[in-house]
Amino acid sequence: MRPGKIPLVQALLEYQKCQYRPFHMPGHKQGAGEPEWFREILGSSVFAWDLTELPGLDDLHNPSGVIFEAQQAAARCFGAEDSFFLINGSTVGIQAMVLAVAGVGDEIFIPRQAHRSVVSGLILSGAWPRYLPVHIEPDFQIPLGTRDCDLRKAVLKYPKAQSLMVIHPNYYGITSNLPVLLKESKSRELICIADEAHGPHFRFHKQLPISALEAGVDATTQSLHKILSSLTQTALLHRQGTRLDRERLRRSLDILQSTSPSYVLMASLDAARWQVEEEGATRLEHTLELAEKAREAINRIKGLSCLGDEVRGDPSVGEWDPTKLVISVRGLGLTGYEAQDILGNKYRIQIEMADYYNILVMITIGDSPEAIDDLIKALRELASCYFGKDNIKINKLSSISRMGIWKHPPEVAVTPREAFFCQQTRATILEEAEGEIAAEMVCPFPPGVPLLTPGERISRPIIEIIKELSAGGTAWQGCLDKTLASIQVLEID
Repeated sequence: MRPGKIPLVQALLEYQKCQYRPFHMPGHKQGAGEPEWFREILGSSVFAWDLTELPGLDDLHNPSGVIFEAQQAAARCFGAEDSFFLINGSTVGIQAMVLAVAGVGDEIFIPRQAHRSVVSGLILSGAWPRYLPVHIEPDFQIPLGTRDCDLRKAVLKYPKAQSLMVIHPNYYGITSNLPVLLKESKSRELICIADEAHGPHFRFHKQLPISALEAGVDATTQSLHKILSSLTQTALLHRQGTRLDRERLRRSLDILQSTSPSYVLMASLDAARWQVEEEGATRLEHTLELAEKAREAINRIKGLSCLGDEVRGDPSVGEWDPTKLVISVRGLGLTGYEAQDILGNKYRIQIEMADYYNILVMITIGDSPEAIDDLIKALRELASCYFGKDNIKINKLSSISRMGIWKHPPEVAVTPREAFFCQQTRATILEEAEGEIAAEMVCPFPPGVPLLTPGERISRPIIEIIKELSAGGTAWQGCLDKTLASIQVLEID
């Protein structure tokens, strides 16, 4: 047993010592009912820890024992007044925050690069999204941040809006100038919530951006599995101050989370919290060193370019996360999707994601110098095979950016909720959909940021971007026709 107070982990260890005879869920009875071959693959411990709400193990939906203590420990660690364990990922935390700040007919300011989970929160709440433009990095064609002047313009246009969501950071590791945005939002008495899914590590190293809580948001959601060490599907929701009603937030979360929470997942949150509290600075120092080594090496490879500190030159950018390696492969005449496939199939290098122009590599506390060496070796070989070859395909499409629509967000004709629940819909050929109102989400994944959300007016630029991305190999989520030859639209006057 490792030193330190890890309330839930320690309670589960003590429970195992009692050797109870289980006559309760789950039905595998601590592994006895599992297929033998599956139990051998995973080991017996994971099944022994897969328990339900039993005496001494507390209740996620009414915590007063070890889960309560573990959540309090997380709050102290991350600088919150309250922290809540999430076993449905950051998605459920984002949905709960939206429900807590905006109801039917309310208005909320949202950067147009918001994740699809924000849209699902809008569908649940019935609120109107008031989108803020997102600026674009011209060379890498990736979204940057939101300027305070854009927020001021939006407030004047939509004076009834009562809340603001910020993305801190986006998938590419880039943040807006959050302290400045918060100063503006607080002067307008807006409640501020943050999608900080990609920033759970920020608080624990001085070279990283300021955390959302330190900047002063009212609530934030963080995915501890992205850079830190908890298991996939785990996250934390934090709250502070008096502006966001704690009980409304708790009730919103209560109706969204599973009533059968995984103790394996919750224990991993407890352990990851302990690790970042005890070892975070040291491990992140090592992580940042590896990331910088990789960035320098990549920028010496002909045909590749890795985003760096120069991104701060844009007025919409506050800070950036150096652990995210955004690598442009346009100089190789490849799309990001093609580079991803080659790296995976030929070199056994699996990257985090690709877009049309770039690949994204995440360096985390789990990486080693040997892993970085393997990455650089594969990228060098990739470049040696493709640099200087026929670049016609990529250059033909390079003048058209799917990100351009984020600078000029689509018209929201009806709320996402009204569009989602509308029974009067039909399929129309994508080419003929201009002017129609979308009845479904059209979302390239990853990164999971919709090009269209239910209730938005379909424009000609959107149609052209969808066609080009489909031709380039983009995978789609949210739409009935995965080829996007047709699209679902509303039949309303």
